[in-house]
Amino acid sequence: AWNAPSFFYTGKMEPFKPKEYKRHIVVFNLFKKDTLRLIFLKAAKVEDPAHLLQGDYADGRRIVSFKSMAEIKKNEKALKNIVKQLVKSVHS
Repeated sequence: AWNAPSFFYTGKMEPFKPKEYKRHIVVFNLFKKDTLRLIFLKAAKVEDPAHLLQGDYADGRRIVSFKSMAEIKKNEKALKNIVKQLVKSVHS
């Protein structure tokens, strides 16, 4: 449905409407050749002291952009923290 790689939580959850996308964690946006953008669909409430999450979309999504592998490695710990928070929030 996203026309790009997407990752979602596959653990046990209560039933919900599929269009609520409660399981979805991140979608890759690969349209720009010089930038990797990760779209975190439920990141509005995530603690982000590194300020990687950008945007203020009403649906709760936030975007992280990287221009190089060095930039990704530099922010690896903060990125992992974001993913862990999202997995925890989906599971609860």
